[in-house]
Amino acid sequence: MTRGRGYALSASDTYTTPKNLWDTRWETPRMREDWAELWPSVEEYLERIIPIVMKGSLTSKEGPVQAAVSVYRGDSTRTLLDRETIVGFINKRVRQEVIGTFSAEVVAAIASGGFTGGPPRFGPKCDVLALHQDGYLEAIEVKPEDVASLAWVPAQATMCAKLLNYWIGQDPDWYKAISRMYAQREALG
Repeated sequence: MTRGRGYALSASDTYTTPKNLWDTRWETPRMREDWAELWPSVEEYLERIIPIVMKGSLTSKEGPVQAAVSVYRGDSTRTLLDRETIVGFINKRVRQEVIGTFSAEVVAAIASGGFTGGPPRFGPKCDVLALHQDGYLEAIEVKPEDVASLAWVPAQATMCAKLLNYWIGQDPDWYKAISRMYAQREALG
């Protein structure tokens, strides 16, 4: 929102060429309802530009990969709700205890399978939280191309799933937060 005059779009000069389908009309602030007419062309631009942006060195960083996954429209089986999701706790002691316990379980499972060289612990951050069309939550771990930590993606996703299951088991109103997140994504189209 530009000082109450509406919303405008901008991008790096590299990606604002007519060849990339950039429309200079998007740079003029407009109220939300005025964007309805222009938004299909914005979507077309994003579908074209995201693969271009993702090529090369940008895919070596996790953030751009998460952003691309978050707007990917080719999979109708899930709705992506949030990035960098972290389950909250009533206090620091409970947080440390729960995260420590689940992390130790995941590390022990890796060791019992004979795998070595893994991380000493796993963190609580879920790269992408999604709602599957069948009604269950999905913890999605995202990694860029060619990173050494790629081997530990299943373990980190398991850690996130454990934390989400803990939240669901502890908070009888968990679905209200998910419903609000879903409504926000739906409003964004």
